[in-house]
Formats: sequence, structure tokens, C-alpha cells
Amino acid sequence: MRVVSFSKINYSELASKLADIDSLRDQVKELEGEKIQLTQNYEDRISMLEGARSEEKTKLEARITGLEQEKASLTDALLKSRTDYAGFKEAIANLADSAPGEGIGKAYGKELHSYVLKDSKVPDIVIEGVGKFIDFEKYLAVAVERGVKEVSQRIHEIVGKSP
Repeated sequence: MRVVSFSKINYSELASKLADIDSLRDQVKELEGEKIQLTQNYEDRISMLEGARSEEKTKLEARITGLEQEKASLTDALLKSRTDYAGFKEAIANLADSAPGEGIGKAYGKELHSYVLKDSKVPDIVIEGVGKFIDFEKYLAVAVERGVKEVSQRIHEIVGKSP
């Protein structure tokens, strides 16, 4: 073991080293203060960001809920529209099949004949004379029946092309 004698100690060097140690202690304290401040700033920033995230999350969840409700409403409307469309398409198809061709011709043949007589500029005697050779009611009835058949066919074409 080595014994140091007091006579060999350099007091100025020792004082300088102690001053360096005190300076280092002050720096450590200062750095610890900075560390505490930075930690506090970091925690405050994290807290603020978590609050903003929570607020944004709440807004997005509310928006998602609204969109889900709107989707449900639109889905219901679409289902109703499809049901209505199917019923409409069936009604149109049935309308084409249920058009009274022959019966309507006889009924409207007489009505059209009386209209032609009233509206005609030709004297009644001439029409009655020609009417002995040509049965106007019959031909007007045939025209009405053909019109009904043509409309019925056209409805079938249109309904057949629709999706």
C-alpha cells in the first residue's frame, strides 16, 4: 500500500480538480433539470395527441354510424324499388295479355262509325248509299282490333327488352 504524504499533494491541482468536479455536478443537475423538462414536454405532447386522436376517433365513429344508417336506408329503398319494379313489370305484361281485342272492336266500331258520320263533310245520303255496299262498322271494328293487337305486341316487345 502506498502512503501519500501531505507534503507531496499539490493543492492547486487538487483545487482545480475539485472545481472540475463541482462544475460536472452542476452540469449533471442542469441536465437532470432539462431531462425532467423534456420528459414533461413529451408527456404533455403525448397527452395532447391522445386527446386529439380520441376526438377524431369519436368524429369518425359518428360519421361511420351516419353512413351505416344512410346505407340501410338506401338498401331499403333499393329493395322497395326492385319490388315495385317487379310488380310494375308483371302488371305491364298482364296488361298486354288482358287487352280485349275482339270485344273492344265491336264496341268501338259502332262508336267510330257514328263519329265518322257526324264529322264527315259528305252528305248522309251518300254515306248511307255506300254503306249498303261497304260495312263501315265492320271495317272500323277490324281496325280497332288490329290496333289493340299491335299495341299488345309492342308492349310485349318493350317489356321483353327491359332487364
